[in-house]
Amino acid sequence: MNNTFFSLTFFTFLALLLTVESLVVSSAYAFQQADLDKLLATKQCRRCDLSEANLERLDMQGVNLEGANLKDAYIFQTNLQGAQLDSANLKSISIIQSNLKDADFNNANLKNSHIFQSHLQGADFQNASIKEASLSQSDFSATDFSEANLFGLHASAVNFSQAVFSQADLREASVEQSSFVAAQMQESSLEEARLQAVNLNKAVLKNANLSKAKFGGVNFLQTDLEGANLHNAYVRESEMDIKLIEYAKKNGALFSASSASAAKNQSKSGDKQ
Repeated sequence: MNNTFFSLTFFTFLALLLTVESLVVSSAYAFQQADLDKLLATKQCRRCDLSEANLERLDMQGVNLEGANLKDAYIFQTNLQGAQLDSANLKSISIIQSNLKDADFNNANLKNSHIFQSHLQGADFQNASIKEASLSQSDFSATDFSEANLFGLHASAVNFSQAVFSQADLREASVEQSSFVAAQMQESSLEEARLQAVNLNKAVLKNANLSKAKFGGVNFLQTDLEGANLHNAYVRESEMDIKLIEYAKKNGALFSASSASAAKNQSKSGDKQ
């Protein structure tokens, strides 16, 4: 009987210990309700804990979340236009159908973040880490990504027109069906990046590193590649004027058979005229 009592007491104690531990761990990682209440009441919550918070259909225009922790947070149909999110922890955050126009993400960490059908025109991502993030069907036009880390980025159907990527790291990025029209990409690195059905019309890629990048169905018309590193860059079925093709070849770019044939025909057509 004593053994039975001892066993029951021991297992009851163990269960209680595990419950307490679970509560401690949960409180350590989940958001603080007091912080959320403060944010909604004052629109000021610097360095607060909103990790794993569910922010749906809220009007938080102009809020100050500088240095806040929003890791794994879920933002849906929320207005965060002009929000201050500089130096914030936004790792693995999900942003869906939300307005973040002119928001400040300077030095923020958005690694593994997911942004879908959202508006971020004019936002500031200078020096931000956006490594291995997934961007889809969103508008980032006129956004500043200067010196940002976008290594391994996945982007599909995204508008980057007139965005600034000066000295940004886009190595191994995978981008499809997106627009970089008139984007400023001087000294950026797209080494081993993969661009499919992308519009680079009038984009400026002076002194950019495009080595080993793969371009399929890309519009290079009026693209500025002066001083770019094109060593072993591979171009397939893309639009490019004959002068740019010749320049790219001289600087180490490789062309598919169909692209080389198209370039040859274009050259003959030009000679006849």
